[in-house]
Amino acid sequence: MRVDPTVTSPATSASVSTGIAAIRAAASLAIVSLAVLVAVGTLGAGALGREHLARGVVAALVAGILGGTWVALALRAPAAITAPASSVVVIYAALAADLAARGHDFAQVWFALSLCVVLTGVMLVFAAWMRIADAVKFLPSPVTAGFVTGIGLLVIWAQVPPLLGLESRLSTQASGALAALFRPGALATGVAAAFVAWWWPRRKWPGPGALAALIAGTSVHHLLDAAGLAASVGPMLGPLDIPAAAAESALAAWQGARPAPLLATVQHVLPYAAFLVLQAVMNAAVNASTAAMAMGVQPTPLDRLLRAEGFANIVCGAVGAMPVTSSAPLTVPAVRLRASHRTVVLAFLFLLAALLLAGRLLSQVPIAALAGILVISGYSLVDKWALGLAARVWRGGWRRESQALMNLALVAAVAAAFFAGGVPVALLVGAVLAMLLLAVNLSRTTTFTVVEGPALASTRSWAPAQAERLATLRHQLVVVRPRGGLFFGTADQLERRLAELPGAVRYCIVDLSHTTTIDATACQMLAAGARRLQVRGVGLLLAGVPPSSARAADLVAQGLVTPGGTASWFEDTDHAVESVEAAQLGPAGPETADGDALQRSPLAAGLCPDWLLLLRDRLQLVRMAPGVLFRKDDSADSLYVVLSGRVEICVTNAETGRRTRLAAFGPGSAFGEISLLSTGRRSADALCVEETALLELRRDVFDGLGTAHPGLHAHLLRNLGVHLANRLVVATATLKAQQ
Repeated sequence: MRVDPTVTSPATSASVSTGIAAIRAAASLAIVSLAVLVAVGTLGAGALGREHLARGVVAALVAGILGGTWVALALRAPAAITAPASSVVVIYAALAADLAARGHDFAQVWFALSLCVVLTGVMLVFAAWMRIADAVKFLPSPVTAGFVTGIGLLVIWAQVPPLLGLESRLSTQASGALAALFRPGALATGVAAAFVAWWWPRRKWPGPGALAALIAGTSVHHLLDAAGLAASVGPMLGPLDIPAAAAESALAAWQGARPAPLLATVQHVLPYAAFLVLQAVMNAAVNASTAAMAMGVQPTPLDRLLRAEGFANIVCGAVGAMPVTSSAPLTVPAVRLRASHRTVVLAFLFLLAALLLAGRLLSQVPIAALAGILVISGYSLVDKWALGLAARVWRGGWRRESQALMNLALVAAVAAAFFAGGVPVALLVGAVLAMLLLAVNLSRTTTFTVVEGPALASTRSWAPAQAERLATLRHQLVVVRPRGGLFFGTADQLERRLAELPGAVRYCIVDLSHTTTIDATACQMLAAGARRLQVRGVGLLLAGVPPSSARAADLVAQGLVTPGGTASWFEDTDHAVESVEAAQLGPAGPETADGDALQRSPLAAGLCPDWLLLLRDRLQLVRMAPGVLFRKDDSADSLYVVLSGRVEICVTNAETGRRTRLAAFGPGSAFGEISLLSTGRRSADALCVEETALLELRRDVFDGLGTAHPGLHAHLLRNLGVHLANRLVVATATLKAQQ
């Protein structure tokens, strides 16, 4: 078959169209990257003076090309662009201003900045290796909002001098000299660039808004210059030999190293590097998620992204370039262009070629135009959630919106600390205020309930005489039940309640089963409260803390030691109340003789000696080692009377595995009456806590009494009805007390 070479196949046509689209997308990304990196470069070096602005621009461009290309090739993820971003460069600029204010020469400053970038890369690699980036989720939103807002305000403030046409920082100018040095043309240039940078995206016009703003500001500058107003327009970026400047920056990065003060330099830059890492982690998490959602792909694993960005920062720092991170201003247009990693690499290659061929044209860019673009970038960093809080407080009033006002105050405090004191002060203020905010919010959700009186009865079934005696002693017992967090902000409330117990109280149970957290302060205050109660003759018991559990070991490690030791710690309130009841009955508690136990049982209540003998002859003796007597859903056809030992009736939650005691029976108690009177299966588990002796009455034997001895049968039926009614009353009261 002969193929006509002039006919293009559909597959070939589609491939050509895809290639052309990729080239267009790469060219657009290159233009956007140029505008963003030039503006960010002036931000990073602005504190060092106008003579170093060109070096700052080159440092940003080199970082963008090296970091962006490396991360794109390493991750092979779509729209993943790493470059210097204003959110991290402003921290870099803050360090530069700090070092310059301390009187260091340029070589020392440049070395410290490069060292900070290298340390940032090392810490990012370590964070990725240890997978500790998820710790960012523990930073409260008001604190992160305060950091970001502070960065935005600092970006805006740093642009005031170039917008006024000044060539140095405001702090170096006398207040009276500002009016004489002010250049209206520079302000007009900056305002024009800022307006276009703000207005262009809102019109949703094609093309990068930063480039349009740069063209608008540059045009205004040169129009004013042509109109004879050169003295009022402010300086331009100046000569920019990119290859030479890049080589000089790489050499200068380590010329300022001094062996003697090296450790001091590391200590000084380390807090800035730590916050650079924090900001880089937040940027990576947000931008990776944004790109993945917009393009319908799985997000890049955060540890992989941070590892790649870490190595990129190590290289950038080694050659005197600026720090790099996931860049939102570049990621967003990359997402819109559906750029693959190949497109991103091609974009940075286009940018490199353009800089090598026509980089000197950047010298005609006015600094005021770059300042105007960065003002809009700074405003975009001001947290929108914080602005929403401010609007709520304004509309609703601070009394009605107290929670919003509290969060807003925290945002403002952290932002002000960052703006005025730099990263270390902001980190300190943020940590302290976050802790206070957490304490206030947790204390609001923590409540204390005090239960006392007749409702405090265990599910243990006592003999009638013992039950009557215990009823007269209920006033000696109190249960204090905290709900929520028990920590340094709420432990004093528990201590106060223990100190205010009535004088008649001899036993206090602190039920910790409803507490979500218990810190060392609460443990030590509770231990101190237990010792003071002991002096008063009050015994303190803990519920919700099984002695052999991991939670008990953790509480002991934090300082919770009670006078009774872990022997006074119980699985739940029911077991703790039972322990108190046994202590109140004293050593002359339940008798264990077989005959006495049967006679005391509710089954044999009111029986004459002859009927008691008839009943005994029909009961079967069962001896059990500690363990299961029967399980839930087993066949049910008998009643048991406890002669010695103890049996607990329990249910187990299938999901959590937690066991709840429904009833407990000692000598003289009877259970299983429902099974005797009806057909079916067991509704719960029966566990012998210790070696136990039981008398079993089977249903067929009981039914036989109805024929052979109807009077005895009727009396037993009456006893079982009364017993069931009494059990229901006790169970209802216990349930109310435990709620």
